Amino acid sequence: MTSDEEIQLGERAKAILDDPMVKQAFADLEGTIIGQWCSLGVENKAQAEELKRLLWAAQQFKAIFEVTIAGSVVAKNELSNVETMKIRAEAAKERIRYYG
Repeated sequence: MTSDEEIQLGERAKAILDDPMVKQAFADLEGTIIGQWCSLGVENKAQAEELKRLLWAAQQFKAIFEVTIAGSVVAKNELSNVETMKIRAEAAKERIRYYG
């Protein structure tokens, strides 16, 4: 995947996570799972474990988007650094030509 593709993917992931409907869906999902988990009696260990796995899965799904966004930020910084180095190299060449 190219840096540009990685940046675009990260921007799409950020737009999805920033969508109010998606934010509400994650909050509702996590709230429902936690609410059910908290209301269980001590004897419902199997059901508690299942709810724990569901919460983990929901958080992992969201984390995939967050990792994609982080990768996009890294790709942007790398491209910026490459551009900065090119500009500095050109400036150095100009100074050499001017003083040389």
